[in-house]
Amino acid sequence: MIKRLSALFFGLLAVGLLAILIGFGLLHTQYAKPIILQNLNQLSQVHFDSEDVDYQYPNKLTFSNIVAQFPDDSETQATELTLWFGLPHSFTKPLRVKELLLSGANLQSMTWSHYDFKWWQVDNIALKHIDYSNHDFVINDLQLQMQQIDFDDSFVPQKTDFQLQASQFYYQGESLTNLLINGRYQPNNSVIYGASFEWNEAKISTQAQQENNTWSLVNATVEKLDYHFDSVWLEKIATLKQTIGHINSLDILNSNLSSQDGKVINLNASLENIDLRRSLLDQDNAYISLDSDSFFWQEFQFIEPTLQVSIDNGEIQLDDLDTNLEQGRIQASGHLSKQNIALKHFRLDGIKFVQEQQQPSLTALINPAWFKDIKSISIDNVEITRGQWIQLNQQPHWQLTGVNIDSENLILKRDYRWGMWQGKLLASVNSASYDKIISNQLVLETESNNGLWRLNRLIIPLQEGFATAQASLNFAAPSQPLLVEAQALSLPVSLANYLLVNPERDLYFDGKMDLELNLDALIADPLAFSRTATGKLRAQFHQAQITAAKEEPQAVDITPLILSLDRGQVELDSVVIEGNKLKGQAGGTTSLIEPSASELTLDITVECGQSYRIELLSGLVHTSQHEPCQNDAGN
Repeated sequence: MIKRLSALFFGLLAVGLLAILIGFGLLHTQYAKPIILQNLNQLSQVHFDSEDVDYQYPNKLTFSNIVAQFPDDSETQATELTLWFGLPHSFTKPLRVKELLLSGANLQSMTWSHYDFKWWQVDNIALKHIDYSNHDFVINDLQLQMQQIDFDDSFVPQKTDFQLQASQFYYQGESLTNLLINGRYQPNNSVIYGASFEWNEAKISTQAQQENNTWSLVNATVEKLDYHFDSVWLEKIATLKQTIGHINSLDILNSNLSSQDGKVINLNASLENIDLRRSLLDQDNAYISLDSDSFFWQEFQFIEPTLQVSIDNGEIQLDDLDTNLEQGRIQASGHLSKQNIALKHFRLDGIKFVQEQQQPSLTALINPAWFKDIKSISIDNVEITRGQWIQLNQQPHWQLTGVNIDSENLILKRDYRWGMWQGKLLASVNSASYDKIISNQLVLETESNNGLWRLNRLIIPLQEGFATAQASLNFAAPSQPLLVEAQALSLPVSLANYLLVNPERDLYFDGKMDLELNLDALIADPLAFSRTATGKLRAQFHQAQITAAKEEPQAVDITPLILSLDRGQVELDSVVIEGNKLKGQAGGTTSLIEPSASELTLDITVECGQSYRIELLSGLVHTSQHEPCQNDAGN
């Protein structure tokens, strides 16, 4: 019995070996192609056909000009498909391909059941000279190597090392050229060991790692990028945050970037540890450094700006801000957060600004809305030297020249309330003018201690006189009591013209006046002021002139103006204006609490001309036409 079984076993073995030998023999004959294609098609619902099949011992098959037809009737052609077979690792996937090389194909997005390849195990895949397209992107001349592939039961790669190269990559209207990527793919924590490409003639390279379903860029470099970011691209950047959520390190070199709001020339920037899904103030241990040849924003050109900031736990450490602007220089350093601004140093040197057209002024560089939610603002040292500001855009023209300000330990906002809460400030202006009014060597000296502010000295020299003032205000007191004392000699009466609301622009005052003013009030709110304002204004006029109805100026005599305030009650002593053909008078009482209860007006009548009524508290000018004189009526 044993002999019979042994004979049967060796007989079957001999037959098997003979079949294998015959099979290998047939692979070297004209029967190789139909045998191989028939068996290959039985292993998948994908139908393969090939112009030629070449077998090389022991495990290499090469298909030339192959056509693969899929169950959805779509087909793909390739110049060459080469397979290197190996011994299977499991009985569930008996067909093991150690290497697969596909060359010269034009692929499109394809769908098929994973059951088509349920018997296959593919270790490594290589693609050469492949063009690929789907609804989202297009790749030209793709070279791809995938090694040590780990497929799941659905024939989807779960892990692989890869290298990708392509001459062009098109996505959402943008083109990347000379694309090269190598890395390791896995469902979580994939890694890009290196990636480089060219975009808009810029060279871009990076490493990356996957974190929390988004990518973090590592050692990224953008060099010589010249690009205008329109609104469409800004939307793309917002979408890009869903893919790239973090920047570990990024260098931008020699780049020109612009948008609708501004433009930066020859930018060099370094960004470290930036979370793109958070706001700037919400970064942790982030760092930003940049410099450029120039930066254009709202008609202003900043020359050679530099910026270095560190951001951590909602706080910004401004290490350095330095730029040239309007022939001068701006420097700042300090500490910023969502609720606090604490600058160590703020310096403006030689800023000269001439505003000749309708354009944003220097004050537009700082939007008051930015400070609405700021709780406190402090500056240890402010230094402004050789400043100049000339406004020629609209009447009246004005200018400040030789502005110098030196201050220390300033607190300008405390508990969301503006004011000079602390510090000392000394300011001087070499020359100032407002229309035809000129002043030289202005001086202001002020200080504050724990909310108690004092204007120690304000001196405004005039061409033929001067003005001085002293004041105090307690910001810390809930009622905020204010005291003001001011004196002036030969103060130009023409200043009153700028307080008038004069639609016809046909009434002007000129001359000189000597003025004394004292005021005591609580200014915590308008109601408090209207109920507490107490003081007196006394003015004496000389060389006074009034121009009415655009006629020649008329010399007039004006009696002293005495205005008294008593807890919001206003009393104006009788004022009389006498001229050759002009008369005027004013006087009466009113209340700041209910100013409409009684009018406080100045009435001016021009002989054979017009009459004017001026509301003294609002400055509104009303004009009416007189009846013509008798001599005029007969003409």
